[in-house]
Formats: sequence, structure tokens, C-alpha cells
Amino acid sequence: MACKFQDNARQCITFEQFNILNNLISLWQRYVMWTRSFFMAWIDNSPNLSAVQNRVYQIPMDFYNTLRVFYGERLAEQFLNSFRSYSVTKQNMMGAMIGNNEDDARFYAQELYKRADEIAALFSMIPHWNLDIWKTLLYQDISMCIAEVRAALTGAHDLEISIFERMLLNAADIGGYMARAIFQSTQQQIPDQMQ
Repeated sequence: MACKFQDNARQCITFEQFNILNNLISLWQRYVMWTRSFFMAWIDNSPNLSAVQNRVYQIPMDFYNTLRVFYGERLAEQFLNSFRSYSVTKQNMMGAMIGNNEDDARFYAQELYKRADEIAALFSMIPHWNLDIWKTLLYQDISMCIAEVRAALTGAHDLEISIFERMLLNAADIGGYMARAIFQSTQQQIPDQMQ
């Protein structure tokens, strides 16, 4: 068991809970990392672009396989479809930014926020997940992605790396939020923040 002390009370999670928490954080962080790898391969015209893009496309299925254990096929499939659309829209936005097409970039950014709203609405139907928290977490992912792409395209590489690190932290927050809701819905508790 992993434990921490909070308000003079000992709070622990089981190894099973830790593995689920770790898996969800890892999935979100892999999504951020592979999306960044795809962007870098695209701007560098790398020969591995297609392989990296295929890996990005695999991540929604990885989420599907995890979520269906806890919420069944129907919700997992709805998330799979919504998250695939979110991912493709993000790639379209990056492509428009790479091509310096501001109108298309703005359009895809607006579409990306709509996709985030769809995911937040889907998850808010499940107990222990809040619409506004989901919107905040996903909006942060979007705004940081836009900022990271702009920084990379303008050669502000130190800023780009700093944004990427914040994106990984946000991904960890999203994974942690997902895990806490899963444990609450199964009548198990998990501390709000692991240290």
C-alpha cells in the first residue's frame, strides 16, 4: 500500500488503486508526448511521421480498454469516438498553424473546444465527475498546445519546453482526477493528491 498523512490521518491506496492511477496518468502523458512527437515529426518532415501518427491514433483505444472495465462498453465507446475526434481536430489545428493559415487554425481551435465540451458533458453524466472541472482540464490542454506550437514555430524553444513540461503536469492532473472518480464510484477512496 502507498500511504500519506493528511490532517493527522493516514490515507492509503492499494496496489490495485495505485496501478489504475499510474495507468491513467501514463495514458494522458503518453497522449501529450506522442502528440508533441507528431508535431515535431511534421515540422521536421520526418520519415517517421506516419508511424508517430498511428501511435497517436492508438491512444484513444488504450483509454477505451481501460474505461470499459469500470464503465462498460457503451461509455468507453462514446469516449473513444469523442477522443478520436478531439485528437484529429488537434492535429488539423496544428497543420493549419504549420501552414500559417490563421483562419483555419482559428476554426479548428474553436472546434477543439467544442470537442472538449463534448467530452466534459459525457463524463459529467457519471457520478464524481464535474463538467466544469473537465472543461478546465481540457481547455488547459488546448491552450497549452496552441502556445507550444506557436513557441516552436517562432523558435522560442526554451518557452516551448517549459510549456511541454506544464502540459505533462496537466496530463497528470487529468489522470489523477479520472482515477479519484473511479475509486469514488466503486466506494473506494483515494487521497486528493499523492505526494
